[in-house]
Amino acid sequence: MFSLSRISMLVVAFVLGFAVSAGAFLGIGYHTLNTVTLNQIEEMSGGAVNFPTERVMGPNPEVDLPNISILALFNEAVELNLLDEKVTINFLVNRYDLILGAKFKRLLSKEAAEMPLKQLMTEEGEEAFFNTLYIGQIQGFECLGADGESATPTDDDAYWYDPKAEQEVSGLKEILSNYSVGDILSGRVSSNSLISDLTLAEVLEYTYDESSESWLDKNGTEVTGVMSVLAKYKVTEVGDKLKTIQIGEILGYTLIDGIWYEKDEEENEVAVHVFMNAVSNRTIDNMSGLMSDLTIGDIIPEADRTGFISLIPADTKFNNISAVVNNIFNNTSMRTFVQEGVINFEDPNDKTNFLNSSFADCNIHQLLAAVAQLSSTTP
Repeated sequence: MFSLSRISMLVVAFVLGFAVSAGAFLGIGYHTLNTVTLNQIEEMSGGAVNFPTERVMGPNPEVDLPNISILALFNEAVELNLLDEKVTINFLVNRYDLILGAKFKRLLSKEAAEMPLKQLMTEEGEEAFFNTLYIGQIQGFECLGADGESATPTDDDAYWYDPKAEQEVSGLKEILSNYSVGDILSGRVSSNSLISDLTLAEVLEYTYDESSESWLDKNGTEVTGVMSVLAKYKVTEVGDKLKTIQIGEILGYTLIDGIWYEKDEEENEVAVHVFMNAVSNRTIDNMSGLMSDLTIGDIIPEADRTGFISLIPADTKFNNISAVVNNIFNNTSMRTFVQEGVINFEDPNDKTNFLNSSFADCNIHQLLAAVAQLSSTTP
């Protein structure tokens, strides 16, 4: 595991490393150690020695390490040791104008920057450091306050800002951002704790548009269908809600006075087909009994129930239609078939003659029998 003790030894290694290498290179006495600086050593070496001070130190340090004597470097190390708990990362940055890398600065919280390096060397210090390192920081987000200035995630008005997307972080990303690495390492984070209070809209980063009364995705496109219905529910509720939401809602229909409506191409509300109206009143968990409960009236609108269909009662269940049709054929007179338009005559006179005949009051079986008898007696 990464050890924060490396950070705590930053300046000691930096100062003593320069001092020891410089002393070894020169191999000279006290007077020289008290007068020669790191910059001078570089010049005297003719390029053989190069201290990368310009990459790690800015131009305005309180203590200019490259330009103080080797002996002063040793004294600086001793003084740092005496300062003890006053030595923090911020202290070192100010004292030596240290240049921290962008990634390191991103992962460094205000609290960690003020922790004594002596504390960071301990196991408790490492735990404290990781407890102040938030997932939002790792993702490159900035924690800001209501005034737009830097804040800490525990502040009441704090929020996470994504500088790349130039927008406030929301949804699941926001929830995750508020957890520290310490939370994760210690097992204080579970899938239930992450999503228990989140709605589907928050997870998918939907926003609700009051003017259009609709959900919009992160690209501003209107969300339709089942997702628009489930968006307002918590993630943990979606499974149960999906079973109880009416099919009409899932299809994006609108229920008005018991009738489901959909929008046509001109955005006008139009009543759906009676079959779809019956289906829309169902939920996913009771679709299995649909065909046994549907009636002819549910499937065929009244205006379309003409001809033979008009003879079938509107409340006839779909799964019983075969028996009803057989009964109609067995018991309905030919007169009724003609009057209901099931049997048509091209010539009105033929229709009149048939209705006035004895055949008109026969059912289909009686008619066939009469025709058969007539055929057998005709020479």
